[in-house]
Amino acid sequence: MKKGRMFELIVLILIILINIISYKYVPENMAINFSLTGKVNYSVNKIIGLSIIPMVALLMFLIGFLPSEKNDNKLATYGIYGIILFLNIVMIKVNMSL
Repeated sequence: MKKGRMFELIVLILIILINIISYKYVPENMAINFSLTGKVNYSVNKIIGLSIIPMVALLMFLIGFLPSEKNDNKLATYGIYGIILFLNIVMIKVNMSL
């Protein structure tokens, strides 16, 4: 496996582990959308809420195996996975404080 793909796999596993560990700490209904005033607009069951970001990360990881031209930008890939990891942590933290 290429070095870049290994990084993606590690971040994917990290996201999944964070969500498994945080399962017992988040409320039964997780907020996934807020109004500008901070009021919860939409919430989902915690199983669905905790599986949204890992599914997106898994889909991105699998799409990376599709044949493409060799004009890959590794910095952009690392940045995207970093943003996904950050968003996952923020979503869990916000829901733990509700």
